[in-house]
Amino acid sequence: MEQRKGQGRRTARNVILKLKQNNRWRSIGSGITIDSSLERKQGPSLLGRASERPHSAHQGHPDKARTGGPSNFRARAQLDKRQGDGEGVQKKRLLKPYDLSIQLKRLCSEGDLDGAIERLRSTPRDAQNVAVWNTMISECLSAERYQLSYDLFIDMKRRGFSPNSITFSTMLSGISLIKDWPKYSKQLQNAHSLYESYLKHIESVKFHEADNSKELSLQPLVAYIQILGDAGDYHKIFDVYFAMDQEGPLAPDRFVFTAMFKAISARQKRSVTGGEASTPIRALTRGSPNDQSFAFTIIHDQLGLSKPGEDIPKRLSNNLNAWTLDATLQLCNSMQKHRLTVHFTHQIMEKINWDKVWMRYLIDSNHIHKLLRAYAGLAALGSLNESNDALGALEWSVQNDIVYHLPKLTPTAQSYHLALMTCCRSADWPTAVRVYELMTGVEASQFESGGSRSPTVKKRSKGKNLPTDVETMSFLLRTALATNNVTHIQHAMWLADFARVDALLSDEHTAAFYRSKLASTLMEATKRLQEAGGITQEQEKTWSSYRSLARQVLKSTRGSPTPGVEEERLGNIRTLVDMDNYVAFEMASRSTKSRT
Repeated sequence: MEQRKGQGRRTARNVILKLKQNNRWRSIGSGITIDSSLERKQGPSLLGRASERPHSAHQGHPDKARTGGPSNFRARAQLDKRQGDGEGVQKKRLLKPYDLSIQLKRLCSEGDLDGAIERLRSTPRDAQNVAVWNTMISECLSAERYQLSYDLFIDMKRRGFSPNSITFSTMLSGISLIKDWPKYSKQLQNAHSLYESYLKHIESVKFHEADNSKELSLQPLVAYIQILGDAGDYHKIFDVYFAMDQEGPLAPDRFVFTAMFKAISARQKRSVTGGEASTPIRALTRGSPNDQSFAFTIIHDQLGLSKPGEDIPKRLSNNLNAWTLDATLQLCNSMQKHRLTVHFTHQIMEKINWDKVWMRYLIDSNHIHKLLRAYAGLAALGSLNESNDALGALEWSVQNDIVYHLPKLTPTAQSYHLALMTCCRSADWPTAVRVYELMTGVEASQFESGGSRSPTVKKRSKGKNLPTDVETMSFLLRTALATNNVTHIQHAMWLADFARVDALLSDEHTAAFYRSKLASTLMEATKRLQEAGGITQEQEKTWSSYRSLARQVLKSTRGSPTPGVEEERLGNIRTLVDMDNYVAFEMASRSTKSRT
């Protein structure tokens, strides 16, 4: 019996061994070895997964496959998972350009500019891009290391990074901050080289990426024009303009025009102030015909503003805005062409459609100020109608400010002073009184000869009633004396008493020139009234104290400088009129230059 049981056990054991061998060899065909313990734990699901695996490298080697067992399967599964995420693991180990830029900025903020450059140059190329180099160049320019920034510009090209429009904008905008160009002649050469490189870049973009609008930027040209203007290379400005496209995204826009106008205006100002101007500036005398003809040509063609007698455009140009208009008016005044300042400003006033919100901001107090300065310049020639026009400009500003709530259109104290200066030069006392009323709210026209009642003051919104200052009272007294009318002089003294002229004279924080003018005109006015007679004993006592104070002021302000606006006078009219006739050949030769 026991012998039969032993044989049965051996038979069962042999069957199990055969089954195991069969399972093992079947699994070898798939490259996976499964033992009985794993088979019992995992069941058929494991076999199913194993059958989906690719052939093992141990195929045909059952011993190696057996020793690998389930641990080999788990290792392969983990390896497959790591290989699937391999790209993410690799990215985490690499330095990104964004992170490199942050590192460079941090080093620069700590004052280690050279260390930041060394860090950039020693970093693998995969961590660099054009934006990183632009960042480093910008940091150098902020530190006023102009030559170092240009060296980096050259270095980035050597390393295979092509500069983009942002690179050129950064470089030229940074260099444009230089003001003392005689000390930076090398940087001016660098600016010229950058301009030439920018032109080549634009040509490449047009050929390869014609639709890349981001790269077709005019900002580098705007900065370059500013550099040329500050450096005094005005002829080069015109060459840059004539080399530009006349249509498309690279055609001159309002920013280019504004930069050109400012450069020309600055040159005119330097030629007037004279003493410290360099030899090239002196050679280019005030009102250069080439500059003037060119400037007014683009004012007409690009801004839609016409001179008297020219065809008036039907509508305003899209290039015309508050900035370009301001530059245009400044240009006219700098060239002493005040009639054109008036003409251009009135063209805009007449074409403004107040129902369109954007048009309400074309003219503000800065433009009105330049218009009033033009009126004051014309009044110096003896024109008698400019004072009324100046008053009209102020009333136009105040009225539209009230109706459309435009605080930027509110006239400033300086604008009122220019209107009063115009009245003074025109000897127009009634208009001066109306300007004073508009400025201060004082009912100045209530004056009665021989009366002692003080004027009343209108109640207006906050900030609308400006105080009477030294300049205001100085202009009023000068205007009254210019009329040579005793009643007007009495009227002016009545206002002086109301404004406490003694306190104005004692204020040492005001401009010495106008304190001196007020003191001298006050002494002259009281003298005229004494000679005319009819003053009371109380007036005589008050005016005596005024004269005593005025003498002290004259003594303390002797030799005070005269403001430029007080010295402004027009030059020879014939010269101003004929100047445009000198430029035909020069402008024709320039306009036919080949565009590159």
